[in-house]
Amino acid sequence: PVSPSPHTATSNGIIQDGDLNIEPIVFSVDSSLEFRQSLEKSGKRYQIQKLLATGGFGRIFLAEDRILGRKAVVKSLREELLDRPDAVEKFIAEAKLNAQLDHPAIVPLYSLDSDSRNGLHLAMQLINGITLKEYMEYRAQPLTYKETLHFITQVLAALQHAHEKGIVHRDIKPQNIMLLADSTI
Repeated sequence: PVSPSPHTATSNGIIQDGDLNIEPIVFSVDSSLEFRQSLEKSGKRYQIQKLLATGGFGRIFLAEDRILGRKAVVKSLREELLDRPDAVEKFIAEAKLNAQLDHPAIVPLYSLDSDSRNGLHLAMQLINGITLKEYMEYRAQPLTYKETLHFITQVLAALQHAHEKGIVHRDIKPQNIMLLADSTI
């Protein structure tokens, strides 16, 4: 997610230049080794249980919070990216932006932590569900109009909340939308 320009235009003619009066969130991102060393050491708090997913930017793990006794998800920046200031800054910025959001359809961030090797980790709430993409593949047919409206309304409410905070997600896709058993996002 990144902050939008205060002048956003679309080619559909619905939103005109200047119609969105969004103030971007302004904060600094310290990606220095000293900052990383000052973070709580997540290895003491979160016990990694298993790898859930791997991507170009990081790895996602299922973890146990040793203090509170709850499951969590830990997203770790890939080790080979720790020496790239742009990647470290992006990871920290993601944490700071997510920390500004408080909405039922947005996964809460628990903490930004480090480890003994100064790696970076985001601890987040574990969402017990499937992605919208997995649901669509399971159905093996297009979503109904009612389902589509139900899901998109929830996604739009979350996006509105983010936009009111000056945050634009820029990666909305079925793989990034979690669906709970009660069909809430």
